[in-house]
Amino acid sequence: MPKPKQLNHVTVLVTDKKRAEAFYCGILGLEAHSFGEGGKHLWVRVGTQYVHLTDNSGSPRPGSFDHFAIGYDDFGIFLGELVTKGIEVFDMDENAEAVHINEKLDEKNRQFFVRDPDGNLIEIFDLHNAYFNPAGSPK
Repeated sequence: MPKPKQLNHVTVLVTDKKRAEAFYCGILGLEAHSFGEGGKHLWVRVGTQYVHLTDNSGSPRPGSFDHFAIGYDDFGIFLGELVTKGIEVFDMDENAEAVHINEKLDEKNRQFFVRDPDGNLIEIFDLHNAYFNPAGSPK
């Protein structure tokens, strides 16, 4: 059986593409790549993968644990920037319930979570933490 080589994109349901673009590009730093045929879809890029943001394929599921994760080089600095911008940053407990973030950013396996304007959950992690890169450091 042929082995898959790349994850191309995930789709996230939003209610307003412009508001989603402002969050994903302006706050999280992803790059707007394409609006698709006739402006139907908004694609934003992180590394070589994409997040497909669409407002015509169903309703967002705010409050769910459905999520994807984005790695950042300057994890602690980025956390500070999010807080300065007024973005709610939180941890998850063992029951997937939001809890206030603590100050122990140097703990092993450190990550935190944010929600986009539609309530979609996004995990933020340290790109260089071996726990999140079991096959080795990112290139």
